[in-house]
Amino acid sequence: MSENSLPTSANLRLRNSILPQALATTAKHQTLMAVVFICFPTLKEINTRRGYETGDWALDQATRKISEFARTDECLFRINGAKLVLILPSLENEAIMEMVLARITDRLSTPYEIGTTSLFMPPKIGAGYTDGLNVGSEDLLCATETALNTARKSSRNWQAEKAIPASQDPLRDFQSELKNAIEQDKLTLSFQPQVDLRTGKCVGFEALTRWQHLNTFISPDIFIPYAERSELIHQITNWTLHNALRQLKELEAQCPDGSALRVSLNISGRCLENDLLPRSIKNALGIWGIEPERLILELTETAFIEDLKSAAHACNQLKQELGVGISLDDFGLGYSGLEILQHVDANELKIDRRFVSHVCTDERSLRIVKGLVLIAKSLGMRVVAEGIETEEIVTVLHQMSAQVGQGYLFSKPLADHEAVAWLDENRHKCNV
Repeated sequence: MSENSLPTSANLRLRNSILPQALATTAKHQTLMAVVFICFPTLKEINTRRGYETGDWALDQATRKISEFARTDECLFRINGAKLVLILPSLENEAIMEMVLARITDRLSTPYEIGTTSLFMPPKIGAGYTDGLNVGSEDLLCATETALNTARKSSRNWQAEKAIPASQDPLRDFQSELKNAIEQDKLTLSFQPQVDLRTGKCVGFEALTRWQHLNTFISPDIFIPYAERSELIHQITNWTLHNALRQLKELEAQCPDGSALRVSLNISGRCLENDLLPRSIKNALGIWGIEPERLILELTETAFIEDLKSAAHACNQLKQELGVGISLDDFGLGYSGLEILQHVDANELKIDRRFVSHVCTDERSLRIVKGLVLIAKSLGMRVVAEGIETEEIVTVLHQMSAQVGQGYLFSKPLADHEAVAWLDENRHKCNV
């Protein structure tokens, strides 16, 4: 077992020596190899509450736990201060690799005893693997980083991703192309109406960022994860913030009776870590003259996975100090939604379409939605139901006292000029 805790030398050795040699051996013997990244989401809290000496001690203990069962030809490194890297060579197949990842998870999920105290530091693990053919070191590291990012956003502790050559991955250059799109103002916004389920009147819009690339629109589900790996996510958020407020102001100018409209936009958990976010929001609200309570920041459960208390604190500060609204998006899909409700003083709960779309056909979905509406009401939260496609669903949701709906029954996402026409038609229809 070789071990190195110096970030610079470990990185250089990993990229320039260990991985090329391991890839060559893997290709020669027709086996599999994997690079495993291991991080600890609760380490930041341990450092804050107990000091960095305790955090370093816990990392040393984690390294020893892995060393106890790792084979002598496997390499273990500590890089970037708090990330462990493990090389798994000569694997017979993917099943064996998955067994090793599960074993690492079990070992690292046991408590660390320090004096009379037990510390818990469960890992998040990403593994990139390959048979070594036509794959380079950077391809393998890219797959490993992708797997780790997926694990961080998931309820699972580990995730594996097969490495593919850069020439076969058209998304590999997305970061540089996305940077150019931001700088050249090639992003666009679509607006999906949200309506009062009692009256049918529009109460706001969700602003959805779109990127037109090579004559096609790329889903945020694809390009946002790439942006989150770099500082581009902060630039995209700032762009979306200003353009959403600007276009809301234009909607008001063309439809004067729409002055009370809200606008919602998605915020990445990465942005909550940025101290500049509150200042950016305050500046944008001031520039466009929008009241803070009309800006709704939507966050999914993934924003809270790594450090719930810190993310919750950031959300609560935004609400208390700036007056903006906080919405819990895609609620009901994750595993810690109730715990998030315990810590986040949210204004709004958005029930995911996968429950809403079945309330008329599936009794369990109906009961789940009823329960979520009751929870939201008891906490003084507004309920927004996503994915409404039929009048029958509207009737059921209205009977539950859900207030707001969003979905194709009312409108698909609209370009800004389409939103003006739709809003004018909606106002006319509701005033007849």
